[in-house]
Amino acid sequence: MKTIGLLGGMAWPSTLEYYRLINTEVEKALSNLHSAKCILYSYDFYSINPTLRSKSEILQELSLGVQTLSDAKVDFILLCSNTMHSFIEDLKTKWCDVDFLDIRNCVGEYLNKQNIKQMLTHRHSIYHATIFLYLLLEEKF
Repeated sequence: MKTIGLLGGMAWPSTLEYYRLINTEVEKALSNLHSAKCILYSYDFYSINPTLRSKSEILQELSLGVQTLSDAKVDFILLCSNTMHSFIEDLKTKWCDVDFLDIRNCVGEYLNKQNIKQMLTHRHSIYHATIFLYLLLEEKF
């Protein structure tokens, strides 16, 4: 079983939901005696909040988590926050030797499987966090 590196705490309820869903799927696939191998690096959301921090400050904080999980020899990293996926391209560029599970690709593949041609996105009134999803899906799918 691969070890998942989770970057969480960027709204802890989101982290909890990612953890729950991952383990639910592992349990379905392997039995209720199994759970996912994962290592969680959890932020204090105040230190990474996009309404309070600059892009460079956020990337510096995210990089600290990526470095820690990379040092722990995780197989790939998942950001447990839709909002923070707006920084994933920067992280992939800086950490080219680290595998990231990008939920944008998962959403696109799901939409293709379901033959969904249009989707409604919610644009956050302060940060426009979901625009990243729309742009990627428009480009790749």
